[in-house]
Amino acid sequence: MDLERLKTKRSTVRSLFTKLVTKINANIETPVNEEINREIKLEILQDLKCQLVEKIKDLKELDFGIEKVVDISDLEKEIMDSEKYRETGTIVRSKLDRYMTLLERTSSNISDGCTSSEQVSRETETNIIRNSFKTENSVKLPRININTFNGEFSEWLDFYNSFEIAIHKNDTLNKIEKFTYLKSYLRGAASTAISGFALTNENYDSAIQLLQDRFGRKELAITLI
Repeated sequence: MDLERLKTKRSTVRSLFTKLVTKINANIETPVNEEINREIKLEILQDLKCQLVEKIKDLKELDFGIEKVVDISDLEKEIMDSEKYRETGTIVRSKLDRYMTLLERTSSNISDGCTSSEQVSRETETNIIRNSFKTENSVKLPRININTFNGEFSEWLDFYNSFEIAIHKNDTLNKIEKFTYLKSYLRGAASTAISGFALTNENYDSAIQLLQDRFGRKELAITLI
């Protein structure tokens, strides 16, 4: 596929991605009520999550295809533009996962047998969930510029040293934020290696260990230098 066709297709997918993100945010803001109960809302959000994962995958493949054939003078701009969509996708997916987990938790904690207090329970649940995401919606992680890593063994040490100094040992960031940054810096085989990890504290440690085990093997790095 030629460059112009790839860019046209990516432009369409980016537009659909942006509309999907708007739809996800709108669904998160929609309160649980008699017409949309917790179970129905969880089903809707699960469908949206599947669509989001698919769009992220499509964009990643298109970005990779374009980066292989684009003029070298335009490569940096291409990567920076693509990075914005990757960051948005990572943050929205994390937000959606946490919202769905919270919705499932409140579903199990709030008794459906209550009649006189049923409406109060729904309002309380909605307020809890909304308040949990109010702060998150207003916070955007600042950009920290370090080189990306695409799975080349010889580049792992330089990448990880930069990441460790700027982010891994940064006490002002929690593990979810560190994991969000980590995913945004990975490309190709490196990104694929941890694509199955959801954004959780425990998975951040597991992802770091997996990357070190797979790409930080000194004998391979030395061989490829």
